[in-house]
Amino acid sequence: ATKAVFKEKFKPVAGKIGWALAGLAFIPLISFVKPMLLVALIPVLAACGVLALMAIDKLRGMHSNAIEKITVFAQSFDGAATFVGVQFAGYSEQHVLGNAIFDAFGGPWAFLLIKIAFGILVVQALRGEKEDQKNYVLLLITIFGIGPGVRDALRMWLGV
Repeated sequence: ATKAVFKEKFKPVAGKIGWALAGLAFIPLISFVKPMLLVALIPVLAACGVLALMAIDKLRGMHSNAIEKITVFAQSFDGAATFVGVQFAGYSEQHVLGNAIFDAFGGPWAFLLIKIAFGILVVQALRGEKEDQKNYVLLLITIFGIGPGVRDALRMWLGV
């Protein structure tokens, strides 16, 4: 009985103390507010890529599995990190292909759209393949997207 009373009385208090301590831990990060907001925009834009995949699948009467959604998210994340970094954070694209896309279409927004389209097209193209082969290729495409995307997001967040 005393255990139940203890849980009932102190669990809410302990939860509030935990949230307060977590909030205090973020005080040193206040100088990073602008980069944090920019970095927070990246997964939101990447989620738009997944929503686009799901909308296309709905139109086609199909359903995406988790690895397909993760692949599109990873590619979209890379495109979103490049877009946010170049458009809002003062970074520049260092790759020839990225700069060619910027020049051809008038800015970094095109790179984001192309990365979303690339992720969706890869998923669509691999739908008829054997599951293990398809998952292997999707894993590679995921790694090639999420690696540079996370690197770029962390660089923005840390101001490097």
